Amino acid sequence: MSYTGMGVDTYAASHWTIVASSGGPVCKPNDAEALSLFKEVQRLVNRLRAKKGQKLLAVDGRIGPATVSAIRDLQAPGAVLVFTCNQITGRIYTVIDELAGKVVELNAPPVADPKTPSPPSMPGPSGTVVNPTDAQIAAAAAAAAGAGGGFLDTLKSPLGITALVVGGLLVWKLSGKGKRRNPGRRRGGYNVEVWDPKMGWHVSRAASSLKIAREKEADLKREYRGIRTQIVGR
Repeated sequence: MSYTGMGVDTYAASHWTIVASSGGPVCKPNDAEALSLFKEVQRLVNRLRAKKGQKLLAVDGRIGPATVSAIRDLQAPGAVLVFTCNQITGRIYTVIDELAGKVVELNAPPVADPKTPSPPSMPGPSGTVVNPTDAQIAAAAAAAAGAGGGFLDTLKSPLGITALVVGGLLVWKLSGKGKRRNPGRRRGGYNVEVWDPKMGWHVSRAASSLKIAREKEADLKREYRGIRTQIVGR
């Protein structure tokens, strides 16, 4: 797999959101279309991994470090290697085309999606617990669009109100208000950035402390000789 289209964006960034995780950035779909495309990438990768007897990825539509690493392992020598999720989501059609071509080449049959545990519970302000699913996220995106009627129409729809509640809880949780912070830790954390001749500096790893950021930077340099990195505070 060469990813000859790596230099051209073909899928608008409005379709996904990049969030930090302990292993690195994760691209989460903002709408049903992106969710479907991102899952298709994971299913194609799983067909190739199953053909090689490797462990399957979770098919959750979230392009994170595991999916990025699996795709990088499939790339041909000399290709522009992928390090971050947006290198995949921004060129989603190119990635799908090349993965599909590899599936045909290796005659890799379809495989069932692996069973995944339920998403982590989200404590709401009143102590309630919400487990947002992919369907709810997609419904939230559809309802937020208002089917062409705008925000007021969303408020008139029971589905729209439910979607707004789920979306609000997601924002509340991701904003960090649902947990206590360590006052001695830098609130923003740090990013380990990698230099790419075509994309410039871009985030490859996220860390909660400078020590962890330096460890992740050292891991990258051991894995990829000659790579240019820098640590930037968020």
